[in-house]
Amino acid sequence: MTELGIRQAQLARQYFIQNQIKIDEAYSSTSERAFDTLEIVTDNQIPYQRLKGLKEWNFDRFEGQD
Repeated sequence: MTELGIRQAQLARQYFIQNQIKIDEAYSSTSERAFDTLEIVTDNQIPYQRLKGLKEWNFDRFEGQD
């Protein structure tokens, strides 16, 4: 992860805490970046599952569209 990615994950964790958003369950792809991010966001406080079928999809020209 880049320093920016780490900082963004830390900010997400702070947002969840400040807004009293509780995560009961978590899932991650097998990508190291994905579960590293999840561990930062949850502060390693909840167990999570890594799922092989959970991956990023590329929608080409439809990226960012409704």
